[in-house]
Amino acid sequence: MSSRSGMIGWGAAYAVLVGATVCGLAAARHWALDAHRQQPADVAWQKYRADIQRQQQSGNYVVQRRVPTSPEPPLRVLLRDHFAALLAGCLAFCTIVVGFLAWTVSGAWAQRRKGGSRQAAAGPRDATDAG
Repeated sequence: MSSRSGMIGWGAAYAVLVGATVCGLAAARHWALDAHRQQPADVAWQKYRADIQRQQQSGNYVVQRRVPTSPEPPLRVLLRDHFAALLAGCLAFCTIVVGFLAWTVSGAWAQRRKGGSRQAAAGPRDATDAG
């Protein structure tokens, strides 16, 4: 594989990964915001907050928890208010992973083409092979 075709291949893989990440997060955001617009999600979140407050007041708990201050579920706040930061973090992670894979695989491929793997696989020569 030539260097140019290798770069094109890695670029295409990166583009597919970025597209899948953006589309996947956008779909997850749409699904989560639609699901959390419904009343049952708010009711469940308020019930959870009330249960923690009741446990705190009664002193009957194994682990002490703080009562969440947000009146909205955390998933809604994350995907509505911090979506850009979440997307940037996911894209940064994808970039690091693809960059590392491209670097290691390209290096291993170049080493193999130079014949370095044959020498390493052969191991040290003994005195009996010197013949």
